[in-house]
Amino acid sequence: MKRITPYLFGAAVVAFAGTAMAAPVTGDYTKITSIDTYSGDTTVFMEKNAVGCEKGVWMRPTQANFKENLNTIEQAAHQNSRVKITAEPNDRWKQVLEPVCRLVKVEMEPVANIGAVRDLDGAPPLEIRQQRTEEERLSIEDQKALEAAKAKDH
Repeated sequence: MKRITPYLFGAAVVAFAGTAMAAPVTGDYTKITSIDTYSGDTTVFMEKNAVGCEKGVWMRPTQANFKENLNTIEQAAHQNSRVKITAEPNDRWKQVLEPVCRLVKVEMEPVANIGAVRDLDGAPPLEIRQQRTEEERLSIEDQKALEAAKAKDH
């Protein structure tokens, strides 16, 4: 038993160190539900968070890439785009008890250039054709109203 105890203790220390040094976690692409600032820290909450960071992520202006990450997050929120978040689960935000992890990196989901998409016959997709038709209709109505106003003035 005396010989086993040091080995068990050593294994326990290695296991604890392994969990304390856990690698950052990355979630799936998801939409941002809210962004908040509290005491200089920015918190970001998403529809689906990375495992271990179930309540969201936080970042501080003194951290590396803060401005770039914040710009990406704000851009994604305004465009209603999805983001993929990488966070450090062992660096929790101290303001709450829930698991809010320190943001390491954020990526906005790449989207296809809808203007470059074409149907099989080479025409733009139906949504774009309908949008253009609406714009053309408004354009024709505006032209008619302008002509009517000019005729009325003369």
